[in-house]
Parts: sequence; C-alpha cells; structure tokens
Amino acid sequence: MKIITEIELREDLKTENLKKYRLNEHERLTPAARQYLQDRKIEIVQHEYGIQVKASSTGKTAVNQMTDLSSKEQVCKHHPRIKLRGQIDSLHAFLLELELLIEAHQLEVLLEEVKQVTRYVRGLIKSEASGEKLAFIDYYGWTAEAIQRRSHYPKKYFGIGHFRAHYTDGYVMVALNRLRTYVREVELTASEAFANAYEQHMDILLGLNRLSSVAYIMMCKLKAGQYE
Repeated sequence: MKIITEIELREDLKTENLKKYRLNEHERLTPAARQYLQDRKIEIVQHEYGIQVKASSTGKTAVNQMTDLSSKEQVCKHHPRIKLRGQIDSLHAFLLELELLIEAHQLEVLLEEVKQVTRYVRGLIKSEASGEKLAFIDYYGWTAEAIQRRSHYPKKYFGIGHFRAHYTDGYVMVALNRLRTYVREVELTASEAFANAYEQHMDILLGLNRLSSVAYIMMCKLKAGQYE
C-alpha cells in the first residue's frame, strides 16, 4: 500500500488546478494530506474493489452504490446484469460443493458430467462479462434438441417416468435437484437482464434453459441406476 503525504501532494499539485483527486485501491492519504485537499475544496475519490468512496468535507465517507459493468460503463449495484453475475457466481460455488459430494459417493461418471457443467459455467461467467459468444454445453455431444427430447421423455430414454426428488432418494439426488432449481433461477434472472436484447444473448438464454434440462437428465439417470 502506498501512503501519500502532504509534502508529496504539495509537490504534485503545485502546477495543477484540480477539482477531484483520485486514489486507487492501493493508495491512502495521511491525515495531513487529506486536510490539505479538503482545505482547497478538492474532492477525494477513492476506488476500493469496485465501490466508489467519496470523502466529505467532514472527513467521513459515503459509499456510492456504483460498480463496473464493463471497462467503459458503471451501473448501480441493483442493475439486473450485476444481479445475474452474482447468481452465476453462486451457481459456480454450489457446483464445487456438488463435485465434493459426488466424489465422496464414488460416482465417477456423474462426477465427470458435473465437472463438464462446471466448465460450462466458467465459460458463462467469461461470456457474460466479455460479450463473447458462449459455446453450447458439451454433454455427450448432444444438440439442444436432443437434450430437450431426453428431458421431456425420460421413460423412453431412461426407463423411468417424470418424478419429483424426495429426501429418501439420498443426498446426491437432492443436490442434483438443487442444481436444477439453481439453474432455473439464473435463467429467469438472465431473461430479465436481457429483456431488451434477447436475440443478442440467445446463446446464454438457450444454454441456461438446456442446462436445467441436463441437471434433470442426471437426476433421471441416477434414479434409473445408470451411474452405479
């Protein structure tokens, strides 16, 4: 961390007429330096981890609820895209917990499938932030239509009818069901976030829709004993 003193400020600002003095997240002012700026009515703006903190004339700070949507745009923290990013991050965190649970139950094939989902969500995080096109999930090479068919007709493909998870199905089934609902929540938030640009973000919207189907397919395969 760099500490900026009053002497340094006097030297740096003697030829400049500033209205704002900006600090990055690794810089701090000494009390004397802060007072020097306040006496000259220069606003102190300090960025800490995406939160803009402004120092008032009393020396106290007030948090401005803005954050970076991109390198060129700041938005309020309640912006739908920021909410979406938070939910995707939570989904990724849950997937890591799910991998540990499945590994403990020694379901190796299911573990590899969930790892594939985790990789897909990491790609989703990057795609949403960068605007790069999101590749469709690689789940046995199935197309979006093939995934949909299997989730709609589990009796035909897995030998079991539609069902709802029950606690008697065990920890792994309950966790897969949570994954399914988690993805549905993220999908709904994405629909809100991209409400005015559906076509531009169809890769993400379709991907999330089919991802919840993948979670249900894994539930059906587990119910049918195909991971044993």
